[in-house]
Amino acid sequence: MKSAGKFAVVLVTAPALAKARALAKSALKAQLIACANLVPKIESHYRWRGKIESAAEVLVIFKTTKSKLAALEKLILAEHPYDVPEFLVLPLAAGNRKYLDWLEKQTLTGSKANTRTRGNFSVSVFSVSAFWKNRLNRRRTGVDCLVDSVNAIPLLLLAMHGVALGIGFILLGWMLAVNRRERRRPKVSPAQRFHPFQPQIPTRPGCWLAIRSASPEAVKNALGLNHAAPCSWAEGLTGGHEFFISPRVHGWVIVTGLGLPNPTDDVDATFLFLTALSRRLGHVQYFYASRLLHHHAWARLDDGCVTRAYAWTGETVWNQGAETVPEIETDLRLFDYGEHAATILDTEANFERVPALAARWSLDPAEVKLHSVRHALGFAGEAASG
Repeated sequence: MKSAGKFAVVLVTAPALAKARALAKSALKAQLIACANLVPKIESHYRWRGKIESAAEVLVIFKTTKSKLAALEKLILAEHPYDVPEFLVLPLAAGNRKYLDWLEKQTLTGSKANTRTRGNFSVSVFSVSAFWKNRLNRRRTGVDCLVDSVNAIPLLLLAMHGVALGIGFILLGWMLAVNRRERRRPKVSPAQRFHPFQPQIPTRPGCWLAIRSASPEAVKNALGLNHAAPCSWAEGLTGGHEFFISPRVHGWVIVTGLGLPNPTDDVDATFLFLTALSRRLGHVQYFYASRLLHHHAWARLDDGCVTRAYAWTGETVWNQGAETVPEIETDLRLFDYGEHAATILDTEANFERVPALAARWSLDPAEVKLHSVRHALGFAGEAASG
């Protein structure tokens, strides 16, 4: 055992696993830490701007030396998406000598000692006794890292159900492939573009945004569209373009297209896309309803902050903020993280009620009535690559 007075553990929470991995990678590249442990699917409850909120987050446990704390904090503050990111430092009392020597070498600039000795056994003791009194050691790549015993239980359950999950992922992959083909519908013919008022059955996209008080031009600039060209409302709602931006209707701009992310493919990418867009445009609403899978999602954001979001893709993958009155009155069935009580009837009902919720929050694109050619034309184009 060796005194660990010059070492520290840093706790940081991230909104998604992808961002937690990015923070860990940046800190490792800068040699500000020796190790980062990621604990996914923690549930956080907190007060923000006078309201009680809850969110699913990822806990990142950084192991470093006290001399690197200032630089590590600067890096986290620069790369973290939160306005007020968590950065808590816990001092260490003592630890295994070989492990602490290895930890110190990894944070020395220019150090080449970037591997742990096989069979090296480590124990770290927190001087704050209130944190994790029950601890166990886990062997990973020949080294045992500190793991909360509570978190070992879901890991064991995941291992027991690995085979079943593997089969499920194969089936899900096949269903996603079919879903993507369904989204790529045939485009409207050029002749129809010049006759936007031909009788047509109203079309509702499977995924769309409603953006308040922004001009179509501002939305186009925020999305970085290249070669944007006029496009009829009827064609835009088919979802065949990468992005279609509608004219402003009743104070809202509708955005549809294949370029919009969805939680079936990647809920983290959906979160990052929406928060970045909301920082530029203010109030943004998101709706998703997969006809094939009956996956569904909705979200409201203000100035980059999620005020309400829910996504179900076979299980609840995003549930943030308090349930709104329109959700309750629309009789949507919502489920907590890890809750598997949803039936086929529940998911079908939620899928069918997404447009009703959109009409309560903002508007349902399929129910918009346009009365002139000027109002019927929007923009269609592709986002700039890179």
